[in-house]
Amino acid sequence: MKVKNHLKILGLILFLFAFLPIQTFAHNPEVRANGDENLFQQYTWFEILNPILLVSLIVVYIVYLRTMRKISNTRLGERNLKKKICFLLGLLTIYISLAGPLAILSNNLLFSAHMLQQSFMYIVMPPLILLGMPQEFYQLLDEKLSKPRFLRILKSPLFNLLLFNVLWSFYHIPSVYEYFSGQFILLEILHLVLTASAFLMWIQVFAPEDKINEMSYIKKIGYMFANGILITPACALIIFGVM
Repeated sequence: MKVKNHLKILGLILFLFAFLPIQTFAHNPEVRANGDENLFQQYTWFEILNPILLVSLIVVYIVYLRTMRKISNTRLGERNLKKKICFLLGLLTIYISLAGPLAILSNNLLFSAHMLQQSFMYIVMPPLILLGMPQEFYQLLDEKLSKPRFLRILKSPLFNLLLFNVLWSFYHIPSVYEYFSGQFILLEILHLVLTASAFLMWIQVFAPEDKINEMSYIKKIGYMFANGILITPACALIIFGVM
């Protein structure tokens, strides 16, 4: 099977995984604790450990390893090992975020747990996953985003920089956050959109210079500096929202 076909299969698996309903347990208002006993005693081991999520992550990693093995026929060495470790750490970050104590605490609206979960999912996880992807992935993605003209905007660093920060700031407006926190389906859609926008933002940094965008190393540093400035309004909303 050609490398492109393996990459398409990996992409399909990742796409289907993003819509896995069990992930939304970490934000589901219908399974929040409401008793006086110990918080974790109100959940079953299945709800805490989230084994379906764990098995799904293992399947994703197996498909990833098969894809990397096909690519490694022409590119062997330590570099691929580092990519595999980064991808594995990215999947582990997903599991830590959406299962176990952090997910339970976040689902019960503990603010510090929610923000740690957000940091893992939008700041830590996407770079790890992208660092684990082979260069062929960026080449294929560049081709897919170049053919339809309306998709070319997704290659724009400025557009993706603004997209993520505007969405993240909007989500943390207190009234908006409270509304979405009680709407299971809308909350799931919002998190999927935020995750996609986070990947689009980070891919501008980790894509090779001749793929996706034409930013040099120095420009990418400036891009991340601008991102730090643009995320400030969201931080202000969060700080004043909990005062």
